[in-house]
Amino acid sequence: MTETTAARIREKHGIKMTLDNSELVKECNIVFIAVKPHLVQPVLQAIPNWDASRHLVVSLAACVSLDTYSCLLSQHTHVIRLALNTGAGVLACSSAMAVTASVTQAESDLVQSLMNSVGTCLPVEEKHVDIVSSLSGCGMAYILLVAEALADGGQEAGLKKRIGLELAAQTLIATGKSILEYKDVHVSQLKDNVCSPGGITVKGLHSLEKNGVRNAFLDAVEIGVKTHTEYAHKFAVKK
Repeated sequence: MTETTAARIREKHGIKMTLDNSELVKECNIVFIAVKPHLVQPVLQAIPNWDASRHLVVSLAACVSLDTYSCLLSQHTHVIRLALNTGAGVLACSSAMAVTASVTQAESDLVQSLMNSVGTCLPVEEKHVDIVSSLSGCGMAYILLVAEALADGGQEAGLKKRIGLELAAQTLIATGKSILEYKDVHVSQLKDNVCSPGGITVKGLHSLEKNGVRNAFLDAVEIGVKTHTEYAHKFAVKK
């Protein structure tokens, strides 16, 4: 970010801006680390004035463990690790958070409340954070592929692509709302509720299963978890 960009944001939103990370840490009690994982270590080490008793560190960096933050800062530093997706841009983020033992309930509640303002945030054990990233983080791309494929099918049958995309998007919204609102109903039952014996939907589902769609999604999540784990080892810092 340049000083010109900072000035524009400052003027437009009334936000206090600085390009000096040390000054930022001096002025703020809650610090969000929102950089690529390979930049976490140099960014943290370039800031000399961390105070474990005052600062709450909230990490958005993928594949960087809580232990790594403890090694880079202090084992007493309050750190919350978030896994989130780009749904935050439309206030529909699905995220999860894991915390160090030093994080207070008030701090945890505050960050969860912030994340709930742009979607939903669920507390999880840290060992599950990479699974969340693989499922809901990467999952948006997988579901966008589904939407695109549905629209392509509609286009092949004669529908305009834009109309097909809008219909696919609304179908995905309705599906997600059904899962969330009918939590006592198993997802398989929700699926069966759309089907009629010998009907069109049953035949379509048969085609999807025959072509391995379910296993393809299972493999995608599994590969995502494996890759996250590999990167986590790569970026780990130990004393």
